[in-house]
Amino acid sequence: MVPLEISTPNDTNTMSGSRLADRVLLLGWDGAEPETLRTLLLNGRLPVLQSLLERGSCLELATPRPLFARSAWTSLATGKYPHEHGVLHDLCINVYGDQLQPITRHNRTTSALWNILHRAGLQTHIVGWPVSHPAESLTGIFVSDRFASPESTPLLTQQDGPTVLPREAFSHLDDRRVSQSEAEEIALSQLLPAQLIGLREYSRVEAACRDILAQSATLFRTIRWCLDVQPWNFSACVFPGFHRSHELAHSLERLSPTGPELSKHLISGCYEHHDLLLGQILSQVDDSTYILVISPTGPQAATSSVLGAHNNHATFGSMNRNAGLAVFKGPNVLRLTRTMSRNLLDIAPTILTMFGLPYGEDMGGRPMLECFEPGLTPSSVETWDIQSTNTTPQSNEWKEDREDNPKEEVYHLAVEYLIELGYVDPLDIAAQNSVNLCRRTTELNRAISLLDAGQIDKSIDVINDLKEDHYDSHRAHFLLAEALFRARRFEASRQEIDLLMCRGFENPQLYYLAAANEFADRRYDRALDELACTQRGISRFPGAMLLAGNVHLRKRDFSAAQEAFEQSIVSDGPTASALDGLAAVKIHLGKPEEAAMHALDAIDQSSTLDRAHYHLAIALILLNKPNEAIGALRNWASLDPMAAAPYRWMARVHQLQLADPVRANACRLLGKEVIRRRRTSLANQRAAST
Repeated sequence: MVPLEISTPNDTNTMSGSRLADRVLLLGWDGAEPETLRTLLLNGRLPVLQSLLERGSCLELATPRPLFARSAWTSLATGKYPHEHGVLHDLCINVYGDQLQPITRHNRTTSALWNILHRAGLQTHIVGWPVSHPAESLTGIFVSDRFASPESTPLLTQQDGPTVLPREAFSHLDDRRVSQSEAEEIALSQLLPAQLIGLREYSRVEAACRDILAQSATLFRTIRWCLDVQPWNFSACVFPGFHRSHELAHSLERLSPTGPELSKHLISGCYEHHDLLLGQILSQVDDSTYILVISPTGPQAATSSVLGAHNNHATFGSMNRNAGLAVFKGPNVLRLTRTMSRNLLDIAPTILTMFGLPYGEDMGGRPMLECFEPGLTPSSVETWDIQSTNTTPQSNEWKEDREDNPKEEVYHLAVEYLIELGYVDPLDIAAQNSVNLCRRTTELNRAISLLDAGQIDKSIDVINDLKEDHYDSHRAHFLLAEALFRARRFEASRQEIDLLMCRGFENPQLYYLAAANEFADRRYDRALDELACTQRGISRFPGAMLLAGNVHLRKRDFSAAQEAFEQSIVSDGPTASALDGLAAVKIHLGKPEEAAMHALDAIDQSSTLDRAHYHLAIALILLNKPNEAIGALRNWASLDPMAAAPYRWMARVHQLQLADPVRANACRLLGKEVIRRRRTSLANQRAAST
C-alpha cells in the first residue's frame, strides 16, 4: 500500500441515524441504453451484471429535465434539480460575456455527495465524474473527468487546475494512463467488426474505437488503484464509453448498406467489454460492500443540452422514455423480481441514509427505504449547502439588463452595416451569436427544470422573459404551452398550441400536449382526435395509449380503455399508471380480484402513486376484506395529507362492514379537519398573493 497524505474533514460530528453500510461502490455507465441492456441480459451477454440483478434490485429512474449527461450526473451527485445545482448547459459564458468555455465544477452551486461525506469524516474516492474538474480536496483520492479525456481533447494548462488530488497521487496514476496505440487487440476486436476492413472510413473508425478503449482502460486502472491504495467508504467511477460508442454507431449506420448491422456489433461489443471490466472491479470488494451500477440517461440524451424531443416531451404520467436504469445489490438490499420506478434524485439521499447521515430536506428526492429490509431509519437536516466550501457560484457578470439593450432587429442591422465598413470582425459576431444562443438555451433549460420541480409560476416568468426578446422561438412557445397546462390554464395553453400550428410547427409532442389539454378540459372526443395525430410517422408515440386509456375510462368505454392500457404496457412497458388504469377498469367491470392484482403491481412499480392505493382499497372492499381495505386507505391518506376522501371511505368501511360507529365518527372528524386545514392553506395562499 502506497502511503498518501490526504486532507482531513472539516466536521466529524454529523452522524445521526443508524448506519447500514460501511462501503458503497458506485459505477456509472454513462449513456447506457436501458433497452439495449435488457436485450443483452436476456441473451446472456452480460453475465456480471446479470449476477448482480439476481442478488439485488433493478430500478428504473426518472431523470429530471433537461436531459443531457452532465446535468443528469450533477443531479445524481447533489440530489437537486438542474436549476438548483446550476449545470444547465455543456458550456458556460466567461466573466466578460464574450466567449464560451467548457463547464466545470465551479459552475455547480450546491454541495455534491462527496462534499457531504468528506465533512462527515468518510473516506471517498471519485474517478471521472462528469463536471468534476478541477479536482477537489477530499479525505481520499479525487480524479477529475479531464484526467482520462480523449487524446483529441486540448491539453490542460496549469491554470485549468489539477486533475488529481492529492498531488502526490498524480505520478502513480499518470503511469497507468493508456494511449490509443496501447489498446488491446482482443478488446478492439470486440468493438470493431471485421467487415469494416474494406471500407474507406476504416482508419477513422478504428481510431475512434481505440480512443474509447483507451479512455475506459485508463479509468479502469485508476479506480482499481484507488480501491487498493487507501481504505475507503464511498468510491465512484463513471465510464463514458457507452455514449461515445452510440455516437460512433450512429455515424456507422450511414457508411454502407450494412451499417446497421455493423453498429449493432459495435454497441454489443462495448457493453460486453464494460461488463468484463465490471467483473474485475467487483473482484476487489467483498460481499459486505453495497454495489450500485447506474446509467442516468440513454444515449439520445448523452451529450446534448439543446432542447430536443426528449426535453420537450411532456409525459403527463407516462413512462419517461429517457429514464435511467440502476442495479442495486448489497447485504440488506431486497431481491426484487420486478423493476421498481424511482427518481434519480433519490440516489443521493439513499446513500447518505445508508451511511447513517441525514439527507437534506432541500433535496428533490427521498431515501428508497422500500429497497431495503425493514429497520433502516432516515433522518434529515434543513440543508447541507450552508456548510459548502467546495463550490463556487456561477458568475453572473455576463448578465445584462434587458431594458438597456437595443431591439434585436435594429442591433443586427447595425452590426451588418459595421461589418460592411470593416469596423467589426465577422468572427467576433459569430462568437457573440454563440454566446447569445448559449444564454437562451440555458434559460430555457432553467425553465424546464423549474417546471419539473413544480415551480410553475417561476417557469412561466422565465419563458415570458425569453419570449420578449425571441418571439419567434418555437421552443419557448412550446414550453410555455406545457407550463400553462401544468398551471391548469387550459385556454391559454391552447392558444400557444394554435399559434405554433399556424406557423407550421407540428409534431407528435405538440399533438400530445393538445390532447392532454382537451382531456383536462373534459373534451374527450377532441382529445382522441388529437391523439390520433400523434401516430403520424411513428408506430406508437410514448404515452399516447396511456392517455387514450384514461380518456376512454372517463367516457366509460371500459373495453376500449382496457385495450388502450394493455397496448400502453406493450409499447411503453408496465408503468404504474397503466397498471393502475387496468385496476380501475377491472373495478368497473366487476372483477375485484383482477383489480386488486393490478393495483398491487402498480404499487410495486411506484409506492407513491396514491390512486393505486385507492383502487386497491375499493377492490378489497368489494372482496369483503375491510381490515385490509382500511390499511390501503391509510396509505392513501399518508401520501395525500390534504385529501379528505380517504377518511370518508374509512368511515364508510367502519360503519357498514365493521359495524364500528365510534371509529366511523372519528374518521369523519379527521376528514373535516383535513378540509379545515385545506381551506386555511388556500386562504393563506390568497393573502400572500395579494
